Amino acid sequence: MLTDPKDKTASIILSKDMIHEVVFKPAIEAKKFTGTLEDSKGSMKIKIDTGKTAERATVDNFVDAKLGRVRYYAEKVSVKLPPLVLTLSEHADAAVYTLAWEFDYTFEWAIQVLPAVGTTPPPRFGTVKATHTIPKDSDKRAKLVTFLDDYSFKLECSVSKDDWGDNFEADDPSGWEEWVGKRGVVPDWVKSLHFDLPNFELPLESVNFFLTTNLLFPDDKQVIDIDKTSGLHIPADLYLVGKVKTK
Repeated sequence: MLTDPKDKTASIILSKDMIHEVVFKPAIEAKKFTGTLEDSKGSMKIKIDTGKTAERATVDNFVDAKLGRVRYYAEKVSVKLPPLVLTLSEHADAAVYTLAWEFDYTFEWAIQVLPAVGTTPPPRFGTVKATHTIPKDSDKRAKLVTFLDDYSFKLECSVSKDDWGDNFEADDPSGWEEWVGKRGVVPDWVKSLHFDLPNFELPLESVNFFLTTNLLFPDDKQVIDIDKTSGLHIPADLYLVGKVKTK
């Protein structure tokens, strides 16, 4: 059972189901995503399938060197992204949101020196598993709510390409593989290859409360003065706190 914080005399409870149906679901469908409200305690979690794909074209570059050229090669990558999990929660007495989104893929790379004269040496090559993760910083939590006025607030949920973190792991070669040129390393040029990472934006409508006429104070819209500094709380459902209006 929710209790009002000290010195507060009233609260407005907004059920997670209602917020999902009225605020998130229309926004998700407008973006042609699919989403489901997950069963959770102490937070609000929504699993969202964006249907997005992350891609990188085949890399096959020839770079001039002093005594010839060097060929750099990396396989094409195309990955359909798994659903992300959007979590609304409280942290340090503030309503925040985090996105959990991760995908991985494996690809091969190769590098070969092509001398202007003489025998061409065999290429060096390797296999890499790349993992991309949001959040890059596990402690990062973005502000969730902005009060527009005394009776409405807006939720904001988005991440940019800069929020992605990455990790690269080389496949260890066997003795025979190493003999023919495979390397258990991840060259710097492989790590620096451009990859088209997606962003995520979910424009949300504002949440309005007490839109009907206040019978006690006909010229006002609410019977509770909301404490904006206290903000939105998410102990289970979402709720606002304040004081009952006396004038």
